[in-house]
Amino acid sequence: MTWCSNQNVIKNKTDIASVIETNSLNRYNLIMKNVYSYSTKLGIRHLRYAVSVARNLSLTAAAKDCNVALSAMSETIKQIEEDVGVILFDRSQRPLIITEFGHYFVRDALEVLSRFDQTIRDMRDFGGKQKGLIRIASSPSLVSTLVLPALVEFRASYANIEFSVHQENAKNVSEQLHQGFVEIGLHERWKSSDELSSDLLLEDKYGLVCCEKHPLANQKTVSFNDIAKTTIIQLSNDSAIRKSLDAEFNLNESFHADIETSDATSLVWMISQNIGVSV
Repeated sequence: MTWCSNQNVIKNKTDIASVIETNSLNRYNLIMKNVYSYSTKLGIRHLRYAVSVARNLSLTAAAKDCNVALSAMSETIKQIEEDVGVILFDRSQRPLIITEFGHYFVRDALEVLSRFDQTIRDMRDFGGKQKGLIRIASSPSLVSTLVLPALVEFRASYANIEFSVHQENAKNVSEQLHQGFVEIGLHERWKSSDELSSDLLLEDKYGLVCCEKHPLANQKTVSFNDIAKTTIIQLSNDSAIRKSLDAEFNLNESFHADIETSDATSLVWMISQNIGVSV
């Protein structure tokens, strides 16, 4: 399991120019001048809402995340799109899709919000209190066992530092780091990246997980053939653990999962109820 931190997520206009057509860049620059002009009615709230929608890929989830009504979230995004003159999110899809200009808008919004939040933190520091916000994305299995205990210990020394913890699968943790939604990510099996730094925190062994009442719990050794004869519960194939198992042991050829879940908590509960076993 590794943790990674964001080094350089926000890209400047020169970086963007290398990957988009000149006409698109000119149009984008014209739009962003409108966004940042003194005549625009857009404010920090609009930027926060747009970033939340991009992170959640859902107006409903973004509204809940920002603690506002769905109608308010929808109207705010509509106001942004009317002001800049382009569609930022394709709401006809589920989950919704961020458009090309939506990606550029969110990148600039993240930069503005980062500077704004840093200014607020600096002003508070001048007031004599060390404050700040650290956003963490972690796979569910690590939140209760690693993240939360570490936060308790950290806050004992830095009580004014605030934390925001998001439970995500490995793919979403990676995406949130790259897009600048979080500063720290923890999950299994990290791929190297020029934009992110990472360190190995711990290693674990694979094994059978079952209820103590299950017949396999009394066996000293268990083969894949033994596992194949019982109900098998596995994490879905978008999880890092599942991808690692499939790559190292080619489990698809050994047995078929009867139940799949993307939630590690649900997996543990089903095993505890002796519904099945897992690897």
